[in-house]
Amino acid sequence: SLKKNVLAALAITLREVTCDEYLDYVDQVITNARALEDGLKQSGIETFCSPTENHLVLARLDQDGKIVSEKLEQAGLLVSPETLMTSNDQISYPILRLSSLDPTTRSLNAEDMFTVGMTLGEFLKSKQDSSAIESVRMIIQEMVENLPLFSDEWFPESEIMQDSDPELMMKAMIYGM
Repeated sequence: SLKKNVLAALAITLREVTCDEYLDYVDQVITNARALEDGLKQSGIETFCSPTENHLVLARLDQDGKIVSEKLEQAGLLVSPETLMTSNDQISYPILRLSSLDPTTRSLNAEDMFTVGMTLGEFLKSKQDSSAIESVRMIIQEMVENLPLFSDEWFPESEIMQDSDPELMMKAMIYGM
């Protein structure tokens, strides 16, 4: 059976996706993904499926993605190394699967994401030694150290949303209270 708190959470989610803040967030996610892609391209990194039409940017690698991912993790960036398959089983490409969702949620804007793209691109073209890792870490840390994990700018303005009573929230979402 469906519990009231689950129904209330679903009602809130469905209501939030129709609000202006959510629509602004979606637009910013795509703008940020394109800026990330532009930064990568400007630094000489090839991307697939360009221009992106969603939150994902697929950056082509000239090396093993797992090694790159481990080095970037040392710099404080979590990226997903993947293999892009083609219709020919003999041809595949190592890629980094990058997303603009989390950075946008933290309030990074297109200019910031372009910088992230340039920084990643320069790192990928470098020797990827400890000084390159430290350089990436410092740039990214400076960019995000004072940002919240979840920016208030994307939350809908509503007194009902502030109330912790699931039953009241559910009624408000269903009946428009």
